[in-house]
Amino acid sequence: MAVFIITLIEVMLLIRIGRVLGLGLLLWLVLAAIAGVNLFRYARRNAGRSNTQGAVDARTVALGLADRAVLSAAALLLIIPGLLSDIVALALLIPGNRRALAQGLAARFAGSFTAANDPFTQQERSGKTSGTEPKPGHADGGGQVIEGEFTRRDDPPQRRH
Repeated sequence: MAVFIITLIEVMLLIRIGRVLGLGLLLWLVLAAIAGVNLFRYARRNAGRSNTQGAVDARTVALGLADRAVLSAAALLLIIPGLLSDIVALALLIPGNRRALAQGLAARFAGSFTAANDPFTQQERSGKTSGTEPKPGHADGGGQVIEGEFTRRDDPPQRRH
C-alpha cells in the first residue's frame, strides 16, 4: 500500500511540475539517473577499501558497511525517476545526514555483526577454545578432514632417471 501511495505522489508531482518546467524536468530526471549510476559505481568500487590503517574492530567495519549502504540507497533513489525520490536521495547525500544515518545503522547491526564474525565466538561454537588442540579428524575444529591420496590427471607423467 505504501509503495502505491509513494508512486501516486511521484506521478502527481511529475505531472504538476512537468507542466511548469517542461523539458527542464526531463533533463533533471536524466541527469539524476546518470548521477545515480555513477554514485552506485563509486560505492561499489570503494567497497573493499578501508578508511582506517592497521587493526579494525567490528564497529569500524559495521560503520563502513552502513555508510556504503546509505550511498547505495541514495544512488538507487536517484536512478528511480521521480522528484520525491531525488529529494530524499539528495538529503541522504548531505554529509551530516549520511553520517548520522550510517552511525544509527552501524549501532543497530554492530552487535549481530560482532557475534557472527568474532573469532572467539566461532571458537566457542566449534568447541575449540584458545590453548587447546583441534579435535582429532578436524582441521582447526571446523569441518571434517578426510585423509587420502590424490593424483593430478592434468599433469604429465614424471620421468624416472
